[in-house]
Amino acid sequence: MLVTDSFIPRREAPLGPTGAAMRCGGCGASDPLLPRLPPGDGSPAACSSAGLAAAIRKQQPLGTAAAPRRQDRPDTGVPLSFWRTVAGTVIVVSVILLCMRVTLKGPQLETCPDDWLYYQKKCYYHSEAVASWNSSQESCSRYGAFLAVIDSHQELNFIMYRLRVTDFWIGLHRKGGKFFWANGESFDTKLFHVNTTNDGNCVCVDSPFISTRRCSSLRDSLCTIDLFNA
Repeated sequence: MLVTDSFIPRREAPLGPTGAAMRCGGCGASDPLLPRLPPGDGSPAACSSAGLAAAIRKQQPLGTAAAPRRQDRPDTGVPLSFWRTVAGTVIVVSVILLCMRVTLKGPQLETCPDDWLYYQKKCYYHSEAVASWNSSQESCSRYGAFLAVIDSHQELNFIMYRLRVTDFWIGLHRKGGKFFWANGESFDTKLFHVNTTNDGNCVCVDSPFISTRRCSSLRDSLCTIDLFNA
């Protein structure tokens, strides 16, 4: 008995998504060539393009990732926190530089030579080497100082009662009937009273008095450096 081609069952090739779409017009839940559909896929709605696409997506091989969506506006701006950090850093650096400037400048104004005493922007040095008024002034000038120039009552009290020295020259002398300081400034008679004598034109402190003495007499001396005007 001859077997013709008409009797040999022909196996159809699996249909892809396009073939499945072509068969969708008469699709049924029992058709083995279509992807397995969710319950109710035999309804006409399941054979729609949306339903078929959803079924095909379910049949994608594992590990196949959907294409990432491209952002409409990529975020290329700098975060606000970055600018806040920059602003804070600038402020901190500015404050540090200002403090360094004050720190570096301050000690230069308020540094006294060795063995000198600091008080209210001035340096004081008491010399026990007795000498005349002129010689004492020359000794002070070697340090860039003058015999003591007194500017206020507070300074006078400091010299009279806190230095605890007596009988020393200060930088006040009389010239032409008027008193002047060793730095050339005029003397304010309201500051303190000077006991005058006929034979002296140079002023010394002999606690508790301030009096004139002969400039050639020998005494200790008190030198001052005005840091404010240095």
